[in-house]
Parts: sequence; structure tokens; C-alpha cells
Amino acid sequence: MKFSERLGITSVIPLQIDSMNEALRVSIWNLLLTIINIEGSDGAWQYSLKHLAEYFFKFPTDGVPKGISLRGKEWLRNRYQALQWYEVYNLLEFITQNAKFISDTYDTSSKILKLANDVLARERSGYRFINGQLAPITNEIEMKSIEDAVAAAKRAGLGGVVEHLQTSVQLLGKRPEADYRNSTKEAISAVESAAKRISGVESGGLDAALKKLGSVSELHPALKDGFLKLYGYSSDEDGIRHAILEEAKVGFDEAKFMLVSCSAFVNFLIPKAESAGLLKKA
Repeated sequence: MKFSERLGITSVIPLQIDSMNEALRVSIWNLLLTIINIEGSDGAWQYSLKHLAEYFFKFPTDGVPKGISLRGKEWLRNRYQALQWYEVYNLLEFITQNAKFISDTYDTSSKILKLANDVLARERSGYRFINGQLAPITNEIEMKSIEDAVAAAKRAGLGGVVEHLQTSVQLLGKRPEADYRNSTKEAISAVESAAKRISGVESGGLDAALKKLGSVSELHPALKDGFLKLYGYSSDEDGIRHAILEEAKVGFDEAKFMLVSCSAFVNFLIPKAESAGLLKKA
């Protein structure tokens, strides 16, 4: 906190979820210039501008000013300033996903993601990059839980689990309007997908997976019952059903809770099943 904030002279800026103040917008702009490398060569700068013009701004590439000129920087800045707050995040995501085409300094998106998350945290953005996608989750432990779950699922060859978790993150951070209900559904589907692979029964669900896991690995009955109650759902021909999804309104808090807790559960299930020899790569 700043000196004036600690003394209560100025107020602490709240997390910015559905808006973007000038300080955040300027900081992201400065970050973009660092990534693109405004101090680089004329050729690299021109290549970056043309890539942004063609694939993000949908602007005729022959209309892009040539070289590292004031006109070129003004062209990019004018288009940046015209973006809505959520479009600025779209641009930031685009640049991280296309690092090798846009930056001659940062050839991998992982380096950019670290820089971006530092800027977003400093300026009180309500979003952070998780597995390459912006999501409204800023707690470091929660972020790590989701990233670890995706990594564990990839290691175990559980492509369905990976897809469900990544889609849940994407829907939670969808801009300008998030899809909380379907984000929740995808998070629950990740647990179901892992459970089916562990149990080896397509319609077995979580109960069958935990029974099989408990038969070959230590699993306290109270823990098993707790999981079944917390994640209680059933699969039938209509697909996933869950108490939260039956509610008239599924909000951010419910969706975030289910994504983080389902990720934590996946982190529990996969290593347990691997050590018990119940998971083999497809």
C-alpha cells in the first residue's frame, strides 16, 4: 500500500473486474511496447505492426506506416486507445499467444505471462493469466491449484480433463460477460472425466471411481463420503446434474469455488490413482 493509502488519505483502488482505469490501461500499453520491442530494428517493428493489423485489428496491411516512425507508433496507439476495456485484454491475450510473431525479445509466451501478471497485480486488475488465459482469479494458491490440475491431467494423458478445466477457465473469464453456469458445468465435468478413467466404467461416476480407488489405496470412509456430498452429481442420458446448476442464478462466487475445488479434487484423484496403478495413458 502507498503511504497515503496506509494513512487513509486516499482510498485503495478496488480490483477492476468490469472496467479499467487509466493507470491500468497505460501500464498495459507500456508492457505491449516492451514486448513488441520499440527499441528494436525497423524490420522487426514493421513485422509486428503488420501481424497486429492483419490478425487482430483486421486492418489493411498496406495502410500500416512503415518503419519505427512517429506515424507508426501513433497508428498503434490510436487503435489501442479506441479499444473497450475488455478488448484491451483481448489484445494482451493475443500478443501472449502470438509472441513468436510479434516480439523479437520474448520468443516464448511464458516470459510474457510473468511480466503481464506482475503488471496486472501492480495495477489492481481483477484478472491473471492461468495456463495462457485471462481469468478473474487473483489468489496465488487458487491459480496454482488450477495450473497443477491441468499439468497433472496432461501428464496422465487425460485430455478430456484438460479440455474441461481449460474451458471452465475460459468461460469464467469470458469478456464482457462471463458464463458462470457453463464454467461450473465444465469444472464438474473435469472431475467426472477423471472419475470415469479411474473406474474404467463409462457410467460409473465418482462413486464407482472412489470405490475402486479405495479398494487398492488407503481412502478414509469419512473423506470419501465428504467428497461424494460436496461433489454430489449423477450422470444420465441428459448429462451432468449438480445442485449448484439447479439454482436459478449461478454467480461468480459459485463458479470460482467449483473451478478451484474441482481442480483441487483432480489434484487429489490423479496422483492417488497413478500410485495405485489405476491410470495408464490412453
